[in-house]
Amino acid sequence: MVEDYQHEGKKNFALGKCMYSKAYSQFKKAAFHAERLPKTEANIHLLATLYGNCSLIQMKKENYRTCIADCDKALALEVF
Repeated sequence: MVEDYQHEGKKNFALGKCMYSKAYSQFKKAAFHAERLPKTEANIHLLATLYGNCSLIQMKKENYRTCIADCDKALALEVF
């Protein structure tokens, strides 16, 4: 399920600015499900990547506070 949402998010992001909101929603859904996976190194890295993707979309939309919040989540996961 995580991979499905992630794949859809990537497809929507590639379509450009008009689909950023849809891509963000898909990445957030993927992150929601990834948070419930066992806490292995690979799953934690996947979750950090998903939050990083969310952060990138928010940066492109010039939603800087949300961008920073998503980036902080990604960094908190990768620094262990």
